[in-house]
Amino acid sequence: MTVQNLEKVLKESKASTLLFTSAAYNLNFNADELTISMVSRLLPNTPELQALLPEKFDPKASQITSANELYRNVFTFTTAVPGATNNRDANIELWSANNGAPMRGALKLGSAKLTEMLVADIISEPGEPLDPKTTTLKPFKGELYGGYVLAKDELATHVLQASGYESYVTDVSLAPLVYLPERAKNGSR
Repeated sequence: MTVQNLEKVLKESKASTLLFTSAAYNLNFNADELTISMVSRLLPNTPELQALLPEKFDPKASQITSANELYRNVFTFTTAVPGATNNRDANIELWSANNGAPMRGALKLGSAKLTEMLVADIISEPGEPLDPKTTTLKPFKGELYGGYVLAKDELATHVLQASGYESYVTDVSLAPLVYLPERAKNGSR
């Protein structure tokens, strides 16, 4: 959807606020890891709520801007294909097994977890910004980012980053890769 389409939806809506979410997914270069990212933001649609914005609301300017957000957060879901290797082609085969069941399952799980994280974040009471010096949350260090453990379940760790963004990092994505020997130039192993 374009910014112009979002502007039109906002202006034509009778709701006092609109929650916009956008999601994207990608495989990393090695095709072993899937990441789904979701950006969510809540925009006011009444003069009373627009008055709550930190900057003066300008009805003539674009409404789809960070200055007009009552709420915003970014959520990510990261997982890997079980048995992931150092070989891209082998990983694509793993994701594609059983007519793509591993990929479909990962996308379904990721969508569910991101939705749960969004709902929990919206209904929670606003807290103070995370202070690394005083937090009682356990530190988390992943390969690409770190943060603090909000929760741990049988599949993953829910991580709060210093920015306030949240990630759900599956245990399988933290597992070491299976190293396959490189193929010789003639295609044999």
